[in-house]
Amino acid sequence: MKQLPKNNPQKGFIKNILLFIVVLIFIGYFGKDIKKILDSDIVKNNFLNSKAYFGNIYDSYVPNITSSIFELLKSFIRRVNI
Repeated sequence: MKQLPKNNPQKGFIKNILLFIVVLIFIGYFGKDIKKILDSDIVKNNFLNSKAYFGNIYDSYVPNITSSIFELLKSFIRRVNI
């Protein structure tokens, strides 16, 4: 059987799925309705706040990173004369 390297990102995928299923079973065992939890105003507000926060981070950093990579790629192409 082929073993995956230790730094392989796919290595813990099945473990995470099983953990998620166990958490769902645990929540259901105590009689909590997941749909009610997700539909609550507190959870919706938290998701909206985190979306706005990470959206601001994305808008601030990604254009700078992509433009830097693009400029680096342009300078590489000029040196190689492709």
